[in-house]
Parts: sequence; C-alpha cells; structure tokens
Amino acid sequence: MFGLLSLLFAFVGVLVYYYHHETKRVREKLTRFAEEAYDAHVRRLELPPSWIEVTDTLSRYLANNTKKHLLFENPQTFNAAASAALEDEAVREDTIAALRVRLGHSVSEGGAPTSTASLKEGTKVFVRKPRSRRVSRAVVMTPNPHHLLVELAPPAPRYPSGTALEILYRNERGIFRIITSVLGQEDNELSLRHTEKVSREQKRKFFRTRVSEPARVCRDAEESEVHTTRVLDLGGGGAGFTNPEAEFQVGDLLRIDLTARDGARLSLHAKVLRLSEDGNVCHVEFYSIRESVRDKIYNLIFSPPQRQQQQQQQ
Repeated sequence: MFGLLSLLFAFVGVLVYYYHHETKRVREKLTRFAEEAYDAHVRRLELPPSWIEVTDTLSRYLANNTKKHLLFENPQTFNAAASAALEDEAVREDTIAALRVRLGHSVSEGGAPTSTASLKEGTKVFVRKPRSRRVSRAVVMTPNPHHLLVELAPPAPRYPSGTALEILYRNERGIFRIITSVLGQEDNELSLRHTEKVSREQKRKFFRTRVSEPARVCRDAEESEVHTTRVLDLGGGGAGFTNPEAEFQVGDLLRIDLTARDGARLSLHAKVLRLSEDGNVCHVEFYSIRESVRDKIYNLIFSPPQRQQQQQQQ
C-alpha cells in the first residue's frame, strides 16, 4: 500500500511539474510574441524615442503590461491606459493626442469621440466661444500630430491666438463639446490645440436650444386655419411651441412657418409627439426635412441675441 501511494504521489508530482513548466514556457512564448509585435509596431510607425517613452509609460497602466502591443492594436486599450495616465499626470494631453494621430485612431461610425485627434478629415463641426450662441461652421482638415486644423466656412470670423473655443460635434451617439484654444489662424484655416477634454453636450441626435421666435402653424393640409404661436425651443430635429387654444393633439401633422435669418420663409413639416403644461405646449418632430433647411435652423438658433434684435428692428 505504501509503495502504491508513493507511486501515486510521484505521478501527481510529475504532472504538477509538467503543468508549471508548460505554463512558464507558454507565458514566455506569449511575452516574446508581445515584445516582437510591439517592436514591429514601433518600426512600422517610425516612432521617435520620445514617443516610445510615452507608450512605455502607458503600458504601466495596463492590467498586464506584457501586452503593451495592444496599445497599437486596440483603441479601447489605448483609451483606458491614456485616461489613467492623464489622471495621474504621467503624460501630457497634447502628447496623447499627437500619438493618436500617429496611430491613426479615429471616431468609429456612430462612436463617441475621445479627442480632437479622433476627428476624421472632412468631419463637419461647429466652432464657438464658450457658451456663445454665435457659431461658425467648419470642416476638419488633414489630421496633424501637432494641432487640429479646421477650415471655417465664409465669412470666417477672426480668433486671436490663445482664444478659448468649443468644438461642437454631432453623430449618432449625440452632441459632444470639445474644449480647446486657438494656436493661430490664416485666412479661413484655424489651427487649434489638440485636447482630450470631450464631454457629451446633448444625447439627442440634433442640436437643440431654447429660443423665443414668432411663428405661424397649421395642419399640414390644404386650406387649414393658420394660428400664430411662439416657438420655445428649436433644433435640427424638432421643436416645442405654444399650442394656440389647445388646438393640436398628439399625432397631428403640422406645418410651421418661421422666418430665416436671410428673411426667407422657413417652412417645416412636423408631427406632434407629446403635449405638456396641460396641453398648452406642443412638442414636435420634423419629417421630410432637407439638410439645407436644417442648416437654416442652425443659423437661426445660433445667431447671437444682439444680431437678432438688429435684424428684427430692420
């Protein structure tokens, strides 16, 4: 019996030894593979020593720093490490943004942006001074590691160097606000500081804000009675307005006529989604709306109050 137990223990010992030996061998193999993959990415991207030092720093914020090659292959891994390193002040914000450009990170279809460096070439954005209602349209130009370059739509306002600005960006996830500052401007081309300061401005798909605009509204049918109203909030996807004499109900199809900033009539087709304030306010969603009309809506809601007063007086 003793001899049989000895053989059993010996057999188990061999299995344990073999398991640990194989585990160590596999771990070493994976580590070599990760190092080789990391070195291959560094050579492919031709990273300078200063940026290699940054990626080494980021690797220390990984759950398993032997997998630092994933910084180049998986944007989520990069984002998590970068966020932790920035919070720890171990790296600079503009350095992370520049590295993003070099790695080719960009906002995925319908994804949330993490940095100015994530905005693709050709992306349409709005630029404004913080919390100002005056907004300039712009298009993101070729990505650059050192700054975000956008082309302002004419007539382009002038922004002195050092001016704090916000970038408003919209996609399927909602509306995002990115805080940055001006590095320089040449004609319509505006150079902005890269930043990781991104926050969700609104969850809705289109910009929307409170306004106070006179309007006319009727059912979307021939020879319908026209009522005067006041639009209380307005955006690219819908509006809220006073319901004259509680005339309209949920499900009604309406036509709302506003005056655009160029003086032309802005005719919007909408469906009543809900009522509030005891039926005195209608909340509607626009349908069959062209992008050119949506642009006129944005021009209306983003005009500064002073300009609105001047135009109304004229």
